[in-house]
Formats: sequence, structure tokens, C-alpha cells
Amino acid sequence: MDKRSKEDLQLERILIQIARDYHLPLVPPDWQHPGDLQTPLPVFADRMVHYSVLPLVADRQNHTPDTLMHALEDCARWFGHLYDDLVTQLYSTHAGQPLEANFYEADQFLVVVFTGSVAPVIEVLGQEVAPFVIRHHRQPPPSDRELRQLADRILKSLYADPLPSLYETISRRVDSMLTMSLRPLPLHPPAAPAPLHSPALPDSTPPPVHPAERAPSQREAADSLPLLDDAETPDTGPAPTVQDLPPAETASKSNARSRSTLRAPLPYWNIPKGRDEK
Repeated sequence: MDKRSKEDLQLERILIQIARDYHLPLVPPDWQHPGDLQTPLPVFADRMVHYSVLPLVADRQNHTPDTLMHALEDCARWFGHLYDDLVTQLYSTHAGQPLEANFYEADQFLVVVFTGSVAPVIEVLGQEVAPFVIRHHRQPPPSDRELRQLADRILKSLYADPLPSLYETISRRVDSMLTMSLRPLPLHPPAAPAPLHSPALPDSTPPPVHPAERAPSQREAADSLPLLDDAETPDTGPAPTVQDLPPAETASKSNARSRSTLRAPLPYWNIPKGRDEK
């Protein structure tokens, strides 16, 4: 018999709920209870990224309610700033549509969920930035070479020219993520904390959103990407609220409060002086 930890079962329930809340066609039709999912949790979470929904697991221990909210806001702010920087410079017609952040709570951890209108940027946040931050958070700082290699992978994924300003932006934002008070956790067992790997996409996975505007030097690469019209964009719906949890999913008091939201749009938080910079 397959015995899974309490944390794995809680995480499975939350990931299934996220998929339902954001209308992702990923939930198996025969799923009824935690433990029913046969897909490995890291694979299931990674598939969400291809629908512009990025789940980030984080440690909630050693936080009071106040410090936890402060930590969540900082995490959301830094991811929001990097998303906004990349969108503004590479997908200018989508500028002004900030990253949205929500979170789901379990006993020992929580899951922050980021969503945005530009799928390629959400994908690099999930496939490159988040694993890098998990690996290096509160560790000896990565070398300049490691940060540059990360920037190279991000820009290559986005078909972007290797401009010095982009390297500086990525390095500065990621460096801030590495010292944030919210500790991100890998979706893998502690004995094998490998970066997330991209699985084979399900047949129903939509193509990524094509940038509506790029610099002339990038047109050739951009033309090779499929164009997804607004009418074909997967409907992830508005950021769900706690009332969206169906009664069947609230099996305990902990579950009943498992859906919370950071409603303020990012990166336009009301930032106290000295805590951040534009």
C-alpha cells in the first residue's frame, strides 16, 4: 500500500484545489480524495506553469500571523517586480497588467500562487527563477557567473537579446529574493532536492501567449512562435475567493481556512520607505 506523508496529502489537496479554482484541465476525473493522484506532485505543479499558474511552496513555521503576512507580501513583491520588469521590456503591450498573487495554507506550509497574462514570463519564473531561489535561499550567495547563467537561460527562453540592462535587472531582483524572510521549499523529498523538471505536456496544453510587440532584432525568433488569440486563451477566471471552496473540500477547520488571498495588485504595493526600491 502506498503510504504518503500528511504533508504530501495536504499538498495534493491544495494543488487539486488550485487547479479547480483556476479552471485548469488537469484534475483526473476519478480524483476524490488526497492520495488518488497518480501523477507525481512536482510534475503536476509544473504542468500548471504551462497554463500561466505558478505554485510556490513555502515554509510557514516560525512565523506569527503578522510576520507571515509581511513575508508573503515581500515574496509577492519581488516576484511581481521581476515579472513586471520582463514584461515591460519584452512584452510592452502587456505592460500595466501586473502579476497577481494568492496563497493557500496547510498546517506546516503554504502555497503561493502567481498568475499573469504573459505565459512565457510565468514559465521562466516557474522553470528557472523559482528553482534557483529554492536552491540558493539563505545560502552562501551565488557567484556572478551563476547569476549570469541564470539570466542567459531566462533570456534565451524569452527569445530576448542579451542586453546589459536585462542582466542587471534579473541579477538585482533575484538577489533580493534570496534573502526574503519567506523560505521557499522544493516539491521534491528533502533527500533529493533537485530543481523542477518540465514534464511532457498533456495534449490539452495550450501554446504560450505570443508577445504582441518585440524589438525588430527579435522578430525572426518571435515569428516562429504560435500566436494565441485572446479568444483562445485558457480561462483561468478571476482570482478566486475563499467562498469558492466547495463544502466537500473543507473536511476540517484547517481546510476551511485554506484559501486566502493577497488581493493588492503587484508590483504596486504601498511600500514603506526603506523596504524596497522601484
